Amino acid sequence: MCHYIGDTQNGKKQGKGKLLFSDGSYYEGDFKDDLYTGVGTLHLKEYRYVGEFFNGKKQGKGKIEYFAEKKVYEGEFMDDLPSGFGKEIYENGVIYEGFFMNGKKHNKGKLTLANGGEYIGEFKNDSLEGNGYFKWNDTKNYKGQWKDNCIDGFGVFTDGDKKYIGYFKKDLKNGLGANYYVNNNVYIVSRWKEDKIEDGISIVFDREGKEDIVKIQNNIIAIKYTEEEVLNNRIKESVSYLDLKRFYDEKIFSVFYCNITFE
Repeated sequence: MCHYIGDTQNGKKQGKGKLLFSDGSYYEGDFKDDLYTGVGTLHLKEYRYVGEFFNGKKQGKGKIEYFAEKKVYEGEFMDDLPSGFGKEIYENGVIYEGFFMNGKKHNKGKLTLANGGEYIGEFKNDSLEGNGYFKWNDTKNYKGQWKDNCIDGFGVFTDGDKKYIGYFKKDLKNGLGANYYVNNNVYIVSRWKEDKIEDGISIVFDREGKEDIVKIQNNIIAIKYTEEEVLNNRIKESVSYLDLKRFYDEKIFSVFYCNITFE
């Protein structure tokens, strides 16, 4: 049961009016041909919306407060759902500002956590997915690829004076990657599996080392930083080549990795 108070035309709700429902919910605002169209307020048990409507649906710009989720969204709507650019604020301090599609975070946006953490990048269906930058604090951050809210793909993880440049799978180091020690200006390149270095050979690149090639241990080789052409001459042709020029923006070096032997 519902009760309408307001303008009518040809037996239909038309113009300004208020529609009251038996449970105490109501709509107040503009009508056209019996439908919410224009600007109005819709107050239900689940939420309160103030904004634009078209053909009975939330469409255009508006603001909605979800009572159970304790969050407020303000921005663009399409077919009753947040779609387009908007801002979502949770009572616990979490804030998202960016794009939505069908009610979910999608495309580019910025997520600020209650503890000060911050993510700027791409989203897909409410998840961190694509390319993005996450900052835990002033010294710990990650820039790279994400999938299903996990670090996944190629990226750069920085924690104080240490930096890992390489590949990840579900938040763990997986594949080829380099640990960079800022204070010593040294890169250690290894193959990783589930955050652990696999058996095999790691390569140490020291851009300021005095020795060109020095064998340190059975499984670690130290190589002075040189250009790609010089490295080519020092490693046998049988060694496979992996191009890691994606190593951030620093254009450090290209990496050779496999069962390494020397002339």
